[in-house]
Amino acid sequence: MNPCSTTRDMSKGIVGFRLDGEVTIGKLSEVCARFTRVLQALDESHDAGVRWVLAGLEHGSAAVTARATPLNRQAEQAIPAMTEELLQAALRVAGGNTHSDRAIVGRIRELAEVADEKNGIVLEAAGEQVAFTAFTWSASAERQAKHNLSRHCAGTGRDALPPQGSALHSL
Repeated sequence: MNPCSTTRDMSKGIVGFRLDGEVTIGKLSEVCARFTRVLQALDESHDAGVRWVLAGLEHGSAAVTARATPLNRQAEQAIPAMTEELLQAALRVAGGNTHSDRAIVGRIRELAEVADEKNGIVLEAAGEQVAFTAFTWSASAERQAKHNLSRHCAGTGRDALPPQGSALHSL
């Protein structure tokens, strides 16, 4: 079940995802495309020459593993930091903190948005797993909405949070 089971040392540039549930070809295709954008954003943020190569593909749980292949000495040294950045950005998004000027956070948020009642997504990097489900994603969206509303209402004299039972509390 571990999408990155092909190696024991995750700091060497092995990252992956698993799509749980009954997975359609269309859903797998969408998640692969979004995961590719995550990896591109990661490469761009480090300005490193890295090619992400398919290192594992498991059909039973729709698990995909990618291995970073350095194209130069700078990339070789940056790979452990890249996998750690991916993990930290995933944890940030899972915690509901989705606003950032870093492209990697936005790309992971887009990946997490695919999680629904039928399919959860588990992202793995730096030896850790971060799960996104429809429930956790809804809770994360609710926290972010409350945060945005609080910021919007600050200093206006209006209540920052809606009363219990409102649409925000029923997500």
